[in-house]
Amino acid sequence: MPIPDAPPLPLAEVASRFDLTHRTLRFWEYCELISPLPREKGGPRRYAPDQVARVGRSVRLRRMRFPLSDILDLLALEAAGGDGAPAATRLRMLKARSDALAAEADEIAHARRLVIEERHALHGVEAPADAPAEPR
Repeated sequence: MPIPDAPPLPLAEVASRFDLTHRTLRFWEYCELISPLPREKGGPRRYAPDQVARVGRSVRLRRMRFPLSDILDLLALEAAGGDGAPAATRLRMLKARSDALAAEADEIAHARRLVIEERHALHGVEAPADAPAEPR
């Protein structure tokens, strides 16, 4: 949540705060995920506190591996309020993301098992008993 009387922050500070590149923030502007304050000629990009909070929220959603299009949708639903249809839609989107990540984790575990088997085959031995079980 933004601090009401906080001053706008320049792009470099926002990038540093969230460990993002300047290019990422400019791309997010291009995608209309965030909006800088109007710039003076030759002045730096600056972001109001609400936009800094939006960057933070977007970073968290990216860590959940949401695509930018879904982040835009989620932020719009959050702005619409926490009750009723927006909340139900957000819950569905979060459940779908959780399910997709679980499926991806299974695929990664399977791929890891295959790599372990291949590595041991190259050494002329079978996979050790303590190797992770194949989930499929």
